[in-house]
Amino acid sequence: RRHMWRIPFLFLAGAVVSDERRLSRGDGVAHAGVLNATKHLLYVFVHIPKNGGASFMRDSAKNMPVGAVLRGSHEKGVFHPVTAQLLRGHPGARLVLVLRHPVELAYSQFVMCKYVLRRSDPAFPRGGNKTGATASRTSAGFATWVGHFEGEMRRTAGDVANYGCFAPVNVQTRFLATNLGAMHVPATMTRPRLADARDTLERSAFFLGLADAYRETTCLFRFAATGSLPKPDNCACGSKTPPRLTHETHGVPRHSLARDVDEGTRRRVAGLVSLDLELYLHALRRFESDLARAKAATGVAIACPSALDALWDNVLPDACATTASGDALFLLAQAGGKEKNRSSCSSRVVGGVVKEKTASTTTTTTTTKRKRSRLVVARRRHQHKNGR
Repeated sequence: RRHMWRIPFLFLAGAVVSDERRLSRGDGVAHAGVLNATKHLLYVFVHIPKNGGASFMRDSAKNMPVGAVLRGSHEKGVFHPVTAQLLRGHPGARLVLVLRHPVELAYSQFVMCKYVLRRSDPAFPRGGNKTGATASRTSAGFATWVGHFEGEMRRTAGDVANYGCFAPVNVQTRFLATNLGAMHVPATMTRPRLADARDTLERSAFFLGLADAYRETTCLFRFAATGSLPKPDNCACGSKTPPRLTHETHGVPRHSLARDVDEGTRRRVAGLVSLDLELYLHALRRFESDLARAKAATGVAIACPSALDALWDNVLPDACATTASGDALFLLAQAGGKEKNRSSCSSRVVGGVVKEKTASTTTTTTTTKRKRSRLVVARRRHQHKNGR
């Protein structure tokens, strides 16, 4: 069962305990439930910085019954001693995760470092002099920052140099598969074991939410914690009275990946977080499954189909831009996503033909030999795995 926490004792061997700063004060607070029912449970929230964690922790109290408490992991990974102690020290403790589109997360971490955590650091990339025109753009320096970590991924010894701030390289896989946090990353851990992260996601986590679908996530957490929903019109798709939610900005300026970052830089970021993109695809599948389960139990569709489609449409181009996630994309389609043709590396792929949507028309182009070859390899692996 998912809520039965399983954690190997491997985290004790060579565990990394760093003195990284604790970004969110919310991690040190016991967020206690306020609903009428009484349920004595501890929810352990793995707080990945810039995944909406501070907001989620504040909103959690109104979605849990009296007696239930949610505590943050102080921005440490699942196998870090801080997190492990919370889980092992409380019988029946439940693991709570919130993931985010990996490329969106990387850009948000850059902005947080630039404007808050490293705002006085002259070495942090800012894209020009303080008085220069480019310095006023939120994304100024982002391409340089990305290039720095591209170089660090080739490092074979020591620790990844991170400007004294977040290290975005496969950070979500790192949190779910290791004892590391958001900043300290040995060179040998830039590609942590995806299988371990998937095991945490699919077998150990009691609850999974997505920062990119925050309203739906808070409603789904309410259902997971209580077995019910608030007034149906609050959480239902298209509700005119959605729940009142927290939006913690940490003092950073408004920013948008789609608006601020060019396509070439976005693809380079995808290369830094290729494992995270694959993990996110599996998270999105579980998120849909959990939403369906909530609908079956309550009769309320928390998420609109168009909102779920938008999540897939936003991540598929980034996932397909990386070799590592190409196989996973095809396998996901084979595992149940055929109805939405999720084996695409653009917007839709049917029989080796790509149908790309544009603002005014729909055009059809033939896939490249490389793309075809990748899908063939993935198909063979899938057939071999299933004994066919």
